[in-house]
Amino acid sequence: MLRKATLIAGLATLLISTPVQAAEHKITVLPDTYFPETTYVSAGDTIIL
Repeated sequence: MLRKATLIAGLATLLISTPVQAAEHKITVLPDTYFPETTYVSAGDTIIL
Protein backbone atom coordinates (compact mmCIF):
# COMPACT_ATOMS: atom_id res chain seq x y z
CA MET A 1 0.00 0.00 0.00
CA LEU A 2 2.86 2.38 0.83
CA ARG A 3 4.52 1.75 -2.55
CA LYS A 4 1.29 2.54 -4.37
CA ALA A 5 0.82 5.78 -2.42
CA THR A 6 4.43 6.78 -3.10
CA LEU A 7 4.00 6.10 -6.81
CA ILE A 8 0.78 8.12 -6.97
CA ALA A 9 2.40 11.01 -5.09
CA GLY A 10 5.38 10.98 -7.46
CA LEU A 11 3.18 10.97 -10.55
CA ALA A 12 1.02 13.77 -9.16
CA THR A 13 4.14 15.87 -8.55
CA LEU A 14 5.30 15.37 -12.13
CA LEU A 15 1.91 16.19 -13.63
CA ILE A 16 1.16 19.22 -11.43
CA SER A 17 4.51 20.96 -11.66
CA THR A 18 5.15 22.96 -14.82
CA PRO A 19 8.55 24.23 -15.88
CA VAL A 20 9.08 27.95 -15.60
CA GLN A 21 10.59 29.45 -18.71
CA ALA A 22 11.32 33.07 -19.42
CA ALA A 23 11.30 34.19 -23.04
CA GLU A 24 13.28 36.89 -24.79
CA HIS A 25 11.42 39.35 -27.02
CA LYS A 26 13.35 41.43 -29.55
CA ILE A 27 11.75 44.74 -30.50
CA THR A 28 13.10 46.89 -33.33
CA VAL A 29 12.52 50.60 -32.79
CA LEU A 30 12.70 52.91 -35.83
CA PRO A 31 12.13 56.70 -35.92
CA ASP A 32 8.49 56.39 -37.00
CA THR A 33 7.48 52.82 -36.01
CA TYR A 34 8.46 49.69 -34.12
CA PHE A 35 8.29 45.97 -34.86
CA PRO A 36 6.45 43.87 -33.85
CA GLU A 37 3.48 46.13 -33.24
CA THR A 38 2.04 43.85 -30.55
CA THR A 39 4.07 41.76 -28.13
CA TYR A 40 2.61 39.59 -25.40
CA VAL A 41 5.02 39.60 -22.48
CA SER A 42 4.69 37.52 -19.32
CA ALA A 43 6.25 38.23 -15.94
CA GLY A 44 9.93 37.33 -16.03
CA ASP A 45 10.35 37.78 -19.79
CA THR A 46 13.21 39.89 -21.17
CA ILE A 47 12.74 42.64 -23.75
CA ILE A 48 15.70 43.38 -26.01
CA LEU A 49 15.69 46.66 -27.94
